[in-house]
Amino acid sequence: METDPNILIQKARDSLIKYQHQLVIGNMLSTRKTEVVLVTEKDENWIRTEGKDIEIEGLIIPKCIELHQQRIKEGKLLEDPANESAVEGD
Repeated sequence: METDPNILIQKARDSLIKYQHQLVIGNMLSTRKTEVVLVTEKDENWIRTEGKDIEIEGLIIPKCIELHQQRIKEGKLLEDPANESAVEGD
C-alpha cells in the first residue's frame, strides 16, 4: 500500500525484480477499496470499481486468472531461470 502516487508503479516494478514475481498488485492507501494496478513485466492494468457497490477483490480475481491463463498460453508458466526443472504450461 503506497501513499505517494508518483512512485507506486516504480515500487511495484522494483518488487517484481526483487521478489522474482510475475505480478504485483499495487494500490494507494487512499483508494485501496476502489482502485488497484496489476503490474507485470510488460503492462500495467488498472482496475477500478467505477462507483459500483462491489468489492474490488471481485474484479481483481478474474483479471489475475486472465493474466495467468495468458502466461500459460505463452508458455511462461513457472518460467524461472534459477530453476532448471521448471514445468512449462499446458
